[in-house]
Formats: sequence, C-alpha cells, structure tokens
Amino acid sequence: MRNALRIATLLSLCSPMVVGCGGDRDYARLTVQLVMPAAPALDPFQGGDRVSLVRVSVTGPESGDFASVDLAAGATTATLEAFPIPSEEADRRTLDIKAEALDDAGNLLAYGRALEVAFDGETEVAIQFRRSIAYVAHQAICGFGCGDEGACVEAGAGFECRPRADDCGACGSSRACVIMPNNFHRCRSIFSGSTQGPSHLYALDVFNRNIIERIKLPGTDPRALELTAYEGEAIVATMNDAGRGQIGILSTSDHSWRTGEIKDPAGLPLSPTHAALGRGQAVGVAGGGGHIVIFDAQSFATLSGRVIPGSIRDMAVGLGGDRAVVVVTQEPFVFLVDLSDPTAADAIKSPATFTGGGGVAISEDGRLAYVTSDTDGSVLVVDLLRGISRGGKGRFGAPVRQVIHSSYNASLLAVQAADEPGAVRDALLWTTDALFERGYGQGVGKFHRASGVAGIPGGRRALIVSASTSTFTASLTTIDLSRDQTNPMAAAKAFYPADPEERKVSGVQPGPDCRGSNVTNAPENCRIYEYQRYQPRSIAIPYGS
Repeated sequence: MRNALRIATLLSLCSPMVVGCGGDRDYARLTVQLVMPAAPALDPFQGGDRVSLVRVSVTGPESGDFASVDLAAGATTATLEAFPIPSEEADRRTLDIKAEALDDAGNLLAYGRALEVAFDGETEVAIQFRRSIAYVAHQAICGFGCGDEGACVEAGAGFECRPRADDCGACGSSRACVIMPNNFHRCRSIFSGSTQGPSHLYALDVFNRNIIERIKLPGTDPRALELTAYEGEAIVATMNDAGRGQIGILSTSDHSWRTGEIKDPAGLPLSPTHAALGRGQAVGVAGGGGHIVIFDAQSFATLSGRVIPGSIRDMAVGLGGDRAVVVVTQEPFVFLVDLSDPTAADAIKSPATFTGGGGVAISEDGRLAYVTSDTDGSVLVVDLLRGISRGGKGRFGAPVRQVIHSSYNASLLAVQAADEPGAVRDALLWTTDALFERGYGQGVGKFHRASGVAGIPGGRRALIVSASTSTFTASLTTIDLSRDQTNPMAAAKAFYPADPEERKVSGVQPGPDCRGSNVTNAPENCRIYEYQRYQPRSIAIPYGS
C-alpha cells in the first residue's frame, strides 16, 4: 500500500471538547476490525501498490456524530477512543460504519460496512472487507432466442442471431438460410452445441474487467438463474440442477458453497427464481412457483410463507438484513417481508398497491426501497423501518425494470423494460433525482438485451452486462455516475471477457501440411482455436446496489 508512513488520524466533528455537540453526552470506545478474505486471490490488497488510502468512517444518528480514521499500511484495526453514545432522544441508537480502500484517483478498490450497529457502551465491530468484485452468472447459448424472424447459427467458437431468408435453396434440417453482414444469403449450421457458461460464475475485477476466478456451480448439471449479494459476506444464487430447484450460498471469503432445497408451506418442492439472505445469514427469503417463503439459511427449512399472484420480478434486502422487498408481476406488485420476525402472521404483507412491478433498489443506508414500474415508469418509495410507502413526484421517461440507487448523487439508474425475451431490441439507461421531480437526459447508452445492472459501493459507478445477439458482441459496460448529470454520463463499453479455459476449433492453418483438412479432422498442429465467450445473465456486487 502506498503512503506507508501514513499515521492513524482521527477527524471527529463531535467530541467532549467541542462546544455545541452536547457536552453532557456519554462517550465510549469503538473498535472496528477489518476481516480479510481467506483466499489470497480475493485479498483487497492484491496488487497493493494500487491502494493509497484505507479509511474507516463512523456516523451516528445525531448532528455532528461523525469520525474517520485513516489506517497505516497493513493495519486492519481502527479505534475511536471516545465516540458519542446516542442519547435517549435520538430517533435510533445505532451507528453506521464503513471502510474504503482507494487509489490515487479515488477509485474504490475495496469496501466494507456495518449498518444499524447498536452502540450503548464500549463496542467491538467486525466488518467483512472485500475487494471490488462483480459476480456474473451466464445463460445457455441461444437462451434468449433470436425471435420469429431470426436463426441461431454457428459462428466460430460461438453463435450469432442472423435474419432468416428463404432463397438459399435446400439447406437441410441442420442448417438455416440466413442473411450475412455482406447481405449475401447463405446456408449456415444451426447452433446445436452447449457451453460450460451456465454452470459457472465469473468473479470479475470491476475496474480492469479481468476474470479473477472461474467458479463452478455445485451439483450435477447446475444452471444459475439469478444472483443477489448479501452485504459483503455471500452471493446467493438460485439454480436449476437437473430439474430440481436449489439455492446456493457462495462465501465471498473463500468461494466455498452451501446448497439446499426449499419447500413451500405445504411441503412441496419449490423452484425459486430469486432468493436473498437476512441479517447474519440466519434466515433467507425465496420466491417462485407462486409463493414467497422465509427459510432457515443454515438448514434451509421453511419457516413461513404465503401464496402470491403472478411471478417474481425482483427482490432485495435492506435495513441491515431485517426487511426484504419482493416485486411481482401482478397486483399488489410489492410485498414487504419482515426477516426479523419470520414466523409472524403478517411477516409478509403488501405496503401499497402499485401499477406494474419492474425492479427494486435499496438505498445505501438500507432504509429506503425504490420500486420501479414496467408499465408507466413511475417509482414507489418504501420506508423499510416504518413499513409505509409513497409515490414519487416524477417518473422515468419509459417503463423500466432493473434499477440501482446511487448514494453518490442521490439518483436512480434503471434499464428500460424490454419486450419479449426473443426480440432484438435496445435497452436504455435512465436517471432521475432522488425526489423524482425531474429526469436528466434521454439515457446514457443503448444495449442489446441488457441482462443485469449492479452498482459499485459508494455509488460512483455502475456495471451493466448485456447478452446481445451474439457471443461476440456480449458486453460489460461501466457507467460513470460521478459526472454532472445535466450531461450524458460516460459509458465505457467493452466486450465481455472470453473464457480462459473453454475453446473450440474455429479454423485451419494455411499451408501445404494442412491442405485438405477441415475443423473436424485437422491435426493438432493445423487447428486454429478460439476461446468461447459466454453471455451474461445476472450480476451482483458485494455491498453494491
């Protein structure tokens, strides 16, 4: 870590010596311990010369209750000798704590936080400190289809959707007549293979987009559906394994798995499409098959549940893991789940009737949920502590679904609702201010089949993954949310990284030794290999939105 001579510095806006901060307040020692991952590849200080500052910040509920400590190189403990204890009159008696590792340009290389920490005397808090990593699940090749007028055809190591034609002559049952980029009409082999993509997750460095680790899903024939981050501790994956619905919990410390099957309240197997974890990974919530179920996250036993209309559209957890918001496709569209009292009769209830369930984002402090409409672009704001909701004063300029919240500029960033999965259409990104009174611009980019969006902790950047219409054009885009929103925000698009292991013969070397060979019979020295690029399906970032 750079600045090796940096010493611990306490910047407190409220202490026993500050006039006007409540001299009669009680104070106590607060110790914050940064817990590092067990796996060396996940170490936040990997490539440690990039890190220039590690700062631990503490915020209390009353005016002026703030302090920060800059840690010396290699240090993992921050101690505040005298932090003010919340008074009896405070609206809450808890603290919010965060830790950040930054480079010289202010990029967030690692992050950790603890919300709603009880503080009424000397306290020690452990925070999971995690490198900025995005976890991405993948779909099957041609999983989104090519629409009624397209065909999924072979193209090198992957496939692409091409428009169909009908004037190629007899192509046979294994080939399709398609229009190529040069407008020639040709018979091309229909893609009939498979890849390892759906059975593997990627752990990606959010800044250089390199693959840190290729993670095998547990099971015999697993297929990931959706990913959700539980703070900095775990990634929750819903999976289908040989026809059985499962939930996998991936530790962000060592990338080990725990898996289990969930049953509905009647004892029948549930095939969850979405799942998330509550505080301390004690309980979880899953949805699918017309049910919302609260389950024990250690045994996967069902604790309570209820029938819901429609299917699950999105799910997120806030309030330090005590509340979950589930968005469904039919009225009332939104359900609030109390994970702190999972067996209560009203643990799952609807806070309001809302038109069109799109997606949900949680504010960084975990206290507000923003639910988007995929019919009119409106936004419902849910107070997770009080369980009440209100409509926003404005709306997005189009129906939207996936959404994230940026605390950096108090804005929302959402992906325009797409048509049927097989359609080849663009998705737009929109942004608005926190009160939804006005929108900024007409979007920040167009993406073929945007399949997931996730915010990096701190709210300065977001990542969007797009499956596109070809394995060659699948993309990973960084959206810069720190720019002046009155101008279009910067979007740095790059091709999705090629898999480091799976490859396919895509051609034959020129020359007399290889003459007469083709991709199926060429000797090893004549083969041209191309590494497979997968198509992303879902994305989650620890501590992210």
